[in-house]
Amino acid sequence: MKPIPNVLECHYCERNRTHGGSCFGKQGMPEKGCLGFKADERGCIRNKDARLIFPLYSELPKLNVWNNDFLVNGKDYEMRITKIYGIEWGARKGNLIVRCTIDYFVNDFADDYMPGKDKGEVKLRVIK
Repeated sequence: MKPIPNVLECHYCERNRTHGGSCFGKQGMPEKGCLGFKADERGCIRNKDARLIFPLYSELPKLNVWNNDFLVNGKDYEMRITKIYGIEWGARKGNLIVRCTIDYFVNDFADDYMPGKDKGEVKLRVIK
């Protein structure tokens, strides 16, 4: 993994409250890194509006619960649905189309990260 800049340490830290820890972040912008920093291999949490396509009789994941039944751009990611705006019926294929806001992990500093893959449209697929 590539070194993470001091400014972004809180977003990539396992101990941060958004990643399940109890740290509320650094006070101000110290020039030195945080002494308690521990890099999370999953990366930082990104937020995106998306369209999720589900087979007709499959279960929808619960709101605000991390779930790893999806592929994002061909890679397995943990994600959670935070808000649902609407549900549509895909009459041609018999699918439910859920318009929602999702949170998912992206590690920009991983060795196998491709910069162009996560920019633009996120392609989601259920892998149950």
